[in-house]
Amino acid sequence: MRFIHASDNNSLDKNDKMTKLRPLMNNLKQKFLDHTPIEQHLTYDESMIEYFGRHGCKQCIRNKPIRFGYKCWCLNNSSGYLTNFEVYQGSIPGTNTEDEQNFGKATAPMLSMIRELPETMRRQNLQFFF
Repeated sequence: MRFIHASDNNSLDKNDKMTKLRPLMNNLKQKFLDHTPIEQHLTYDESMIEYFGRHGCKQCIRNKPIRFGYKCWCLNNSSGYLTNFEVYQGSIPGTNTEDEQNFGKATAPMLSMIRELPETMRRQNLQFFF
């Protein structure tokens, strides 16, 4: 398992804390978007992935069932299918910093996830639940 690589170590983005997993995450996101059922109702929420090791993206949120781990912003449809996601790392490389300034760090990932939705889905009258 120690020899499995998702990205080239010679061309790593220093600003992205998830740079070694970014190609795998982008591939997963594209597959989720390709196979998502087109629905009008979407939910946006945070989710914790339990992790006790050492990493710069690890969060500690007190009074939660999972206190230590990776915090992910998730966009799901009404049946619970994960449509899109983004791992929280303080700031998200490659996103619109204007969205972060205007709407905050919690809303900026949602706006970027909405922009990544297929055109057929964005044309619908979408309703978001938080």
